[in-house]
Amino acid sequence: MLRELRWRQLNDSGYNLRMKHFAPTLLVILIATSACGGDASADAHVRVIGGPGPSDGRFITPRGVSVAAGRLWVVDRSGRIQAFDLNGRHLLTAGLPKPEGRGFPIGILALEDGGCFVADTHSSRVLRFDAQGHETLRFGKFGTASGEFTYPQRVLLEEGELIVTEYGDGEANRIQVFSQDGTFKRQFGSFGTGPGQFTRCMGLARLGDELFVCDASDKILVFDLHGGFLRDFGRHGDGPGEFRYPYGCCVLDGALFVAEYGGHRIQKLSPEGECLGCFGRPGAAHGELNGPWDVCAGKDMLYVADTGNHRVVTVDPSGPGWYLPGQ
Repeated sequence: MLRELRWRQLNDSGYNLRMKHFAPTLLVILIATSACGGDASADAHVRVIGGPGPSDGRFITPRGVSVAAGRLWVVDRSGRIQAFDLNGRHLLTAGLPKPEGRGFPIGILALEDGGCFVADTHSSRVLRFDAQGHETLRFGKFGTASGEFTYPQRVLLEEGELIVTEYGDGEANRIQVFSQDGTFKRQFGSFGTGPGQFTRCMGLARLGDELFVCDASDKILVFDLHGGFLRDFGRHGDGPGEFRYPYGCCVLDGALFVAEYGGHRIQKLSPEGECLGCFGRPGAAHGELNGPWDVCAGKDMLYVADTGNHRVVTVDPSGPGWYLPGQ
C-alpha cells in the first residue's frame, strides 16, 4: 500500500507540474491545429475532433476512445468521459465519482445501449455509465486477489463476458474476466516475457475466434477466447511489423489496427502480424500524431486518441496517407 501511495503521489505531482506549463503547450498545439483547419481538417479523409482544453468538446490528454450505437466515447486524464456523435458534435460530459475519483482513467468501452464501461485506472475499479452519463455499476478495489485491481487498463465485452487488462507488480500483470454485473469468473496471463506473459498488457480486440492483446514489451499476444495462449508477434523497432509501445488496438474488415504510443503512428496488420501499412508520423500537423494511446473502429472509419495533441483524429482506413515503413 505504501508503494501504491508513493506511485500515485508521484503521478499526481507530475501531473500538477505539467499543468503549470499547460497553457503555453496548448497555444502551440492550437496554432498547429488551426493551420490544418481547426476542428475540421483539410480533407474528409482525416478530421480533427476537439482540441486542447478543459471545456466541453475538448480534451486534456485523451487516452481511450470507443464507438458503438452511433456514439464516440472519449476518456481523458482529467477524469472526464465525453460522448460525441460520429461527426464530432459534443453530446454530453460526465466526471468520474468524487471524492474518491482520482482521475487518470485509461480505458473506455462504448456499449450498444448508448452507455459505456470505464477502466478507472488509478482508483482500481471498473465503472459503468448509462446513456445519460449516470453511474450504474462499479466493481473492484485495490489489491491483487481475484476480482481486485492494481491498475486496470482496458475493457472489452465479448459473448456476455467483460474482459479487463491489468497492470501492476508481479501477479497483477494479467487479464481478468467478469460477468457483466462484475462477478469474477477467471483470469489468465502473468508477469514476464515468456509465452503468454505480459510486462504491461494494454489494448485488446477480438478477430474471429482469437483475442489480440497489446503489450508494452513491443509485441502482440494472441489467445483463444478461453485464455489459452496461441502465439505472439512483433519486436521493438520502427520497421514493418515492429512496435514502439503498442498501447491500443481495434479490428476493422479483418485487419488489426494498432496505436503505437512511441512510434507516433497507427499500424495495420494481418492476423499473423504482417504489416499492411502505417498512418501518421511525429508532429501536430495534418496527418501527424503525437503519442497515440488508443484507436477504435466505427463502421468505416478509425478514431485515434491523438493523446499528446489533446485531440481525436478520424482516419479513413482506405484513404490517402497510408504508407509502408521505409518507403
